[in-house]
Amino acid sequence: MADDVEPTTDSHNEPDESQEERVRARAKGTDRMLQLLISIVNSAPGASVNITLLMGGQVLSGWLIGEGDYLRAFATQMSKSFGNEQSSVEFFTAEADHRDRAAAANELDERRYIHLKDAKFVSHDGQLPHDEGLLWRGKLASVDGFTLGILSVTSAT
Repeated sequence: MADDVEPTTDSHNEPDESQEERVRARAKGTDRMLQLLISIVNSAPGASVNITLLMGGQVLSGWLIGEGDYLRAFATQMSKSFGNEQSSVEFFTAEADHRDRAAAANELDERRYIHLKDAKFVSHDGQLPHDEGLLWRGKLASVDGFTLGILSVTSAT
């Protein structure tokens, strides 16, 4: 079976990282191109890419952002929802800074989640929500496919 392939080794018996990554990605059922896009936005705070995801028949469109940016936006939303609960905001902001440093040092290889801002679910009836998009986090292994770009629904006149 292809999933049973072991990483190759070089003459020094050290695993070939690219082969090992391919085996891990295949085992988790994730798309390596999508993993690469996530790595790019994780390592560049403030970077975003417009993307549309297909997951179990659902279509989600928004801006792919790094985990650090997601955590900072999450902290901001929490402060608005809970009346500026400072300890929670500080926790998520500190975690975001830690994730940014780890990604910059290439120490953050956990790409198990995907983060979007201004995310909207798209259906034949339109988009939900209709106004401001959502801050969204999902399992990378649950993504069936993706395309660059954001889908929008136009009304037929």
